[in-house]
Amino acid sequence: MPYTLLALGICIVQSAKLMSISSLWLEEVNNMEKSNISFASGEKFIESMRHQGLSDGDAIKELVDNSLDAKSEHIHINIEKGANGINILVQDDGIGMDRDLLERAPSFGNSGIDSGGRIGRFGFGLPTAITSKTRHAELFSKTKDGKWNYTYVDLDEIAASADLKLPRALQKSPSELLAGGIQKYETGTIVILKDCDRMDHEKVDTILRAIKDDLEITYCYFIADGMEMTLNGERLELNDPLMLLKDHKYVKDLREGLKKEELTDTTGYAEQIGEIEDIPNENGSKSGRARIKLTLLPIKDIERTGKARKYGIGLKEEGFYLVRNKRIISGAQTLGCFTPHPMLTYFRGEIDFDSDMDEDFGIQVNKSRFRLSKSMQDKIYSRVRELINTIRQKQYDTMHELHQDRNGGAAEEIALSVPLRTPKEIKTATEEDVEKAIEEESKQIESNSMLSSEEKEKQIEDIKKSLENAEPYIIATENNRQGPIFVWEYLGKSTKLIINRDHPFYKYVWLALSDEKCPTDYRRTVLSLFLFTLVKGEQIHRQELEDGNVIGYQELQALWSMTLRKLLTSDKFLKFYDEKGLEDDYES
Repeated sequence: MPYTLLALGICIVQSAKLMSISSLWLEEVNNMEKSNISFASGEKFIESMRHQGLSDGDAIKELVDNSLDAKSEHIHINIEKGANGINILVQDDGIGMDRDLLERAPSFGNSGIDSGGRIGRFGFGLPTAITSKTRHAELFSKTKDGKWNYTYVDLDEIAASADLKLPRALQKSPSELLAGGIQKYETGTIVILKDCDRMDHEKVDTILRAIKDDLEITYCYFIADGMEMTLNGERLELNDPLMLLKDHKYVKDLREGLKKEELTDTTGYAEQIGEIEDIPNENGSKSGRARIKLTLLPIKDIERTGKARKYGIGLKEEGFYLVRNKRIISGAQTLGCFTPHPMLTYFRGEIDFDSDMDEDFGIQVNKSRFRLSKSMQDKIYSRVRELINTIRQKQYDTMHELHQDRNGGAAEEIALSVPLRTPKEIKTATEEDVEKAIEEESKQIESNSMLSSEEKEKQIEDIKKSLENAEPYIIATENNRQGPIFVWEYLGKSTKLIINRDHPFYKYVWLALSDEKCPTDYRRTVLSLFLFTLVKGEQIHRQELEDGNVIGYQELQALWSMTLRKLLTSDKFLKFYDEKGLEDDYES
């Protein structure tokens, strides 16, 4: 015991000495003379902040976020060509800013507003949007009991000053703007980015096309609550990526053409899959929870329209949407919970969380950027993995059912009705050949790691039925690099046709012509090119025979493939393809 007390005493003495030394050191540091060097260098700081990597849409959304935080019910975005660049104007009818707040609003992190429950986080949104897109911006704002106040941001002026000071705000009305068609509200704010010199696109129409859908999706919950937003005078629609919100943008399209008795309350709406337990805040506080929804979009309604791509169906669009304080910050994310799969293209998930959980989701200055903590990712995965498998199976079953309904053996009936010579190999195929073909195809399906056990079982059953019923043609696709347009093989009493996904025929003909929205003149053109290719191949074949040369079937097939590849990758055809607006529609 005495030794313990002695040791404790020594520790207390040493601790006291350290505290004394620490206090003296801090006092000395606090008394250090300040240099004339600024924490940030004017010109270099300004130029570095101009390279924040904000897209046109992200910059505009930063301005819209501020409007929503100001309790705006109407937000108007106008984009037009200016004298020396693009002009962007965002007006709202929010509570407005007094003179003091308006002066501080354009500065980094100096808005003076608590971010709790708001979309804004660090007070960087407005200055980041300004510096990333323009060198000069103007701001007008008016509160309910005040008058219009005005200030501006000029990057060249700020960079030239030693202390990076902003100008004082003054009373000034946007009378010229109001005369030019700006809405007259009792309160609100107007932000103008003038002569933007760092836009992603130069043409106004291109910018509008690039941001319209994104804005509709990002703010769909606010639009659903009655907030009105316009883009160059056009009111934005309720574009809910999960197709759950009442009267979402596409519900009329998806219900159109159906008889009254065929319509139900769920026609055109997604199906919510499962009930998922909320994820609490990791710091243990009661505030802040993450809520998860998993949905399967209305496959039958969408497939019936023949316009799946119009509704964002594809590998690049499947996945989770993150919703922070009602604002969608990111979409089509896997979050490490699944691998993109053709049987998940109708899957959409949503993770809705409050700003209290920003640390858990790693929300950054630009709210569209995030980094989930490992523990949060694990919690999400544990809650959704089984349900995602369920969704994949449901999509497979529905698509298979639709395929059966659509084809209904029509291809088989047509093939059987055409009096073609039956190859000897098929005519003499035995039941043993069929069993062997089933075994070989089953092995290929079993080796596909992208399929679940249920999907494998279903596909094996389908191929077994096809081969046992001796369907004349079974069509498949696979990558074959520089190989021919297609290859085929006898499969029992059937013929398996394998289309090469790496040949331009797959993208420009096979996929394009399978979609009803493909223009009629495009269909005629590519079919004409295909027929020309076959005729040209036959002409060359005949010439070779007349010259005494022998050309085999494989050589003829290679000639067709090479000729069509050249035609479909020529500059003239690709220009024609782009003019039809198909540049992103039929990616393989």
